[in-house]
Amino acid sequence: MKRRGLALVLVSIAAGGGQFACSAHDVVKPNVDDGPGGAGGSGPDGGLADGGDADPGVPSADCNLTGIWISKMVTVTQALNLAQYATAWFYLEIEQPAGSANFTIKKEFDCGTEVHGSVTVTILPATLEVHMKHNSQVGRQGTMKKNAAGRCVVDVEPFWVLLGAQDKFLPPRNTLEEIETVAARLPLPTPDRPDGAEDWDNDGKLGVSWQVSGVIQGTRSTVQRQWTRWFSTERYAVTPAMDWGDLIVGADFDKDEAVFDPTSGPLVSPSFSVRTPETPNRFVMRFLGRDKTDSRVAGVVRGTDPANASAAAVETCHLIQDTMPAEDM
Repeated sequence: MKRRGLALVLVSIAAGGGQFACSAHDVVKPNVDDGPGGAGGSGPDGGLADGGDADPGVPSADCNLTGIWISKMVTVTQALNLAQYATAWFYLEIEQPAGSANFTIKKEFDCGTEVHGSVTVTILPATLEVHMKHNSQVGRQGTMKKNAAGRCVVDVEPFWVLLGAQDKFLPPRNTLEEIETVAARLPLPTPDRPDGAEDWDNDGKLGVSWQVSGVIQGTRSTVQRQWTRWFSTERYAVTPAMDWGDLIVGADFDKDEAVFDPTSGPLVSPSFSVRTPETPNRFVMRFLGRDKTDSRVAGVVRGTDPANASAAAVETCHLIQDTMPAEDM
């Protein structure tokens, strides 16, 4: 089985001094864009009635996310005047009571990110063990309903992530604020104001260390804050199912970052999250079964407790990455 350096985030953001990155808007909205549907649980073009959001939808047994999932989020940023593509992986256990449209994430851990483009961004495997123990999405909530057109309409609350700093720089998990307003109220630590930054890698540098190769090579140490959402759209309509395969929905994200090292050169150049409706940012979920007795679970899952059995959880992450390879759009 292949073992590789694991990436966490895109080559990102602010040029020096902890400025925040901008986004390439117009912002994608749930149920508004169009294009081809996804594979497996995702349907063909369209499928959302009455403008999507105007249809309240109803609970349905074949629009229920209860079970064990592995997943990846594929997003785009622009850096060095070129598109950079990040695939981030996750392990998820979801509970959606029968007869309810509401679901809750009951167990989750992150499994890193791999960036493709003009650069490749990775971290050393040991850093993944620290990363897996932060930013748990347990308790994150959402809804899945069936609309009048017979499609499943998915919407999950925003979730904020912080890397390389204390949690005091995080807003409430489900706030609808944009990065700019949070950054104005809760500015990230910077080299000039480092209070609250943490050395997650134990490498003597505050923040988290990213290994960069490609047209630019070197190491960056940064503090990063980001949020993500995922939801069904016209492009990624969801066909009801009692036994899911791959389920694809749209995604949106934004981020800001303070660079601690280096202090000059191309590795501190700014990048921008691309959030336009035509950008195919997406969240791909692969169903393993309603519970751990399903044979599909045994094929991928070796451990799900990063805090107390990190080696087994890391092996699960490697298998998730191998099962759902990184994409370049």
